[in-house]
Amino acid sequence: MSELLKLNLASIKGYLLRENFRRFRDYQRPDFAGKFLDNWVSRALQTDQEPMKKVARMLRKHKPLILNLFKAKGQLSSGEVEGLNLNNSGKLCT
Repeated sequence: MSELLKLNLASIKGYLLRENFRRFRDYQRPDFAGKFLDNWVSRALQTDQEPMKKVARMLRKHKPLILNLFKAKGQLSSGEVEGLNLNNSGKLCT
């Protein structure tokens, strides 16, 4: 791993952040998912990669709507959650 980090540190950091974000959907509780999301966004904003920062800002902006998925897990389909988000924000968040 140390040899890879020497080759292209920015690309490796971006890849590791992306792979780490996959854990987000594994959370069951919205409070834990929210803490993970806050931490991930902070780390992404510290990179020098503008595309990663753009995603982080979007996630931070829409955090309450994203966490609706965890609040409704097992009770509503993802389509119904999107419908709730649409009613709460006046527009569909993508």
